[in-house]
Amino acid sequence: MIKMVISDAHAVMRAGVRSVLAEVDDVDVAGDAADGAGTLELVSAMKPRVLSLGLEMSGIHGVELIRKIKTEHQDVRVLVL
Repeated sequence: MIKMVISDAHAVMRAGVRSVLAEVDDVDVAGDAADGAGTLELVSAMKPRVLSLGLEMSGIHGVELIRKIKTEHQDVRVLVL
């Protein structure tokens, strides 16, 4: 099972990605976040294998967020949408 976290500023985008992934048997969406700080907290708490990330969000911008995640959680793969 692949644990995944979804992060995007837009609720409709998070819901859409979650809906698509619900059809995949070996993916478990562990949670979602709408901003940079929430994403960092969620990644730290859930320790996902994959993070689906929208770059434009409030707080920490997506590019800086990727740097922080790769520094603190080297094993997390980031998929930018």
